[in-house]
Amino acid sequence: LPLRWLDEEDGEEVELRDTCPLNMVGEAIEELAESDCFTLGPVEERLARLELSARPVPSGRILLRSLFARK
Repeated sequence: LPLRWLDEEDGEEVELRDTCPLNMVGEAIEELAESDCFTLGPVEERLARLELSARPVPSGRILLRSLFARK
């Protein structure tokens, strides 16, 4: 799965992409549509907010599954 993320270089936001070269056949990763890549950032931010809401003062590791309510 091609990964993409936003970073800052010289004060400007830039898009970076990466994937295992063994998995890339066909068009170059730079030519893939944004929707064909997994964007790093939004999911991690949501997980961080869930962690803070479950434990306002971070104090060590917690199990990821403990952040999600069971239905």
